[in-house]
Amino acid sequence: MSPDELVPIDEGVYCLEHNLRMPGGTLFPTRMTLIRLGNGDVWMHSAVPISDAIAAKIDAIGPVRHLVAPNLYHHLFVIPALERWPQAQLWIAPGLEKKRPDLAHGLRLDASTSMAAWGNEITVNPIAGAPKLNECVFFHRPSGSLIVSDLFFNFDRARGFRQALLFRIMDVSGGLRQSRVWGMITADRKAAAESCEPIFAWPIRRIIAGHGMIRENATTADVRAAITRF
Repeated sequence: MSPDELVPIDEGVYCLEHNLRMPGGTLFPTRMTLIRLGNGDVWMHSAVPISDAIAAKIDAIGPVRHLVAPNLYHHLFVIPALERWPQAQLWIAPGLEKKRPDLAHGLRLDASTSMAAWGNEITVNPIAGAPKLNECVFFHRPSGSLIVSDLFFNFDRARGFRQALLFRIMDVSGGLRQSRVWGMITADRKAAAESCEPIFAWPIRRIIAGHGMIRENATTADVRAAITRF
């Protein structure tokens, strides 16, 4: 998948990749996911920089009605997206209103309030025990897609020395892997592990990782094997 190209993944599911420049110049691949809901509205997860050309393609899919900031890290490009689609409802991870007061008007993501707004097509599950991140993961029932931001990555190999060094520090090379950072920021491992249990009941067929490759023909066993830091 090429960076900055809107790519169809499944019926009504699209992704846009962007190389985020980290301190020191390292490029870190990140991904935005779009879902066209049954009523025609577009749900946008983890916005990245969006050009006018890409925005026109998104508008052709449907009106953007929901913008999701899924954790306390994936929020950098929310304001430009809101400025482009002011009619969209903002949804934020718990605690983001403290880190980003300019996003405090967003509705808080939890296990129940968003379902009706998204036509019962997308389920949200907050990950407990790591308040410095407060990740929320999502499951799109029609496509069987699990959408994660930082819960785990899916890199095959690094591109270049700097990226290889970053991946080694984070311990994320070689497929579905949870970053070493989770082990450092998890304050309550039992709560974190218990909050993952609902994920294992979902009929997962695909994993759309916020960083790395999309995993087709995925299973809940793949997810369980990837979550090792709790």
